[in-house]
Amino acid sequence: MHLTRYLSSGLFLISLLAFCQRAGIAAEPNALDAPPPDLAPATARLADILAQHDTASGATAGATDSVIEKWTFTDSGISGSESLERSGANYHSVITFGPFVEQYGQLDDKRWHQDFNGFTSPSSGVEGKSFAAVRVLEDAADPKNDVDVIGQTTGSDPAYVLKVRKPQEKHPEWMFYSKATGQIVRYEFVWRKRRVVQTYDDFRTTNGITEAWHIHDSDGRTELDDDWHLVNVEHGATIANARFAAPANDRKSDVSARAPIPSVFVGYDTTVLRVQVGGRGLDFELDASEPESIIERSVAESMGLPTFGQVTRLRDGTRVGYETILPDATIGPAHLHDFRIRSESFTNQARQDTRVVGVLG
Repeated sequence: MHLTRYLSSGLFLISLLAFCQRAGIAAEPNALDAPPPDLAPATARLADILAQHDTASGATAGATDSVIEKWTFTDSGISGSESLERSGANYHSVITFGPFVEQYGQLDDKRWHQDFNGFTSPSSGVEGKSFAAVRVLEDAADPKNDVDVIGQTTGSDPAYVLKVRKPQEKHPEWMFYSKATGQIVRYEFVWRKRRVVQTYDDFRTTNGITEAWHIHDSDGRTELDDDWHLVNVEHGATIANARFAAPANDRKSDVSARAPIPSVFVGYDTTVLRVQVGGRGLDFELDASEPESIIERSVAESMGLPTFGQVTRLRDGTRVGYETILPDATIGPAHLHDFRIRSESFTNQARQDTRVVGVLG
């Protein structure tokens, strides 16, 4: 085969794709974007499927657009909870993850976040963490998205399958609407090169609204599965706007005296801070653009930093990141108390005589 001739004629890529298909080799994007298997044809119209869902969920009942929800969940072996208050576009969530607490919210057009270390700051962009349990329920009805009915599942409880393509998103998602009830019972999407399956069940009706009280997420690594349970919900609640305002900082740090922070500059744009932890000096890169702080996993393990029962390694031996804390640390005059930091693989040899073991975000 003359490679130049194939390239110039545009046939090389076609030939390569055909070879991969014959050999059973699928490119990763194709595998991730493949429709659910074994679907039967469906004749139902999209408008009818969405109308059935609106009726089944109570969306057509004219309920007040406000809600207070309380959830419990498990994630990677650790328990947590979420309290979510929402009224129109305004909302406030408090998420507890083991010993860690963070908050998100929006009042009018101002969105904010208080991180695990108690620092409150303005935020922008789409924030989906507060709505993890119900994040897709309106995707198929959103007129900005391209939606197709691609078939229905087989078996005793068939569901219509809708393919949803969001603008600017690389991968499609798939939503499963029960033929019998009209409820969304399954959702598949791509996250970080993995296909995630989210299932909904235990449907209950409160104040005319019917929703799933149990939700389960899995990307195939069962040790990292998420499991959510709704424990209380109040639709049509009256919530004062003050509940959506950003809270004051609740920082786990203090400065005992005015003094310069010990730091060195490496290159043109890297600032390295020396952090004292238990009598040990560690170098961290300062990067205010990073949303979280990171410590190199081997360093965290050598220091015996706690895991709080989280999964740190899969059954096949693969290491995964986990949340931990620096119980007591100092950076010059600054004193950190129970400073939350994420333990994961990290490499940064700032210069020959400086080993950076993490990032302070």
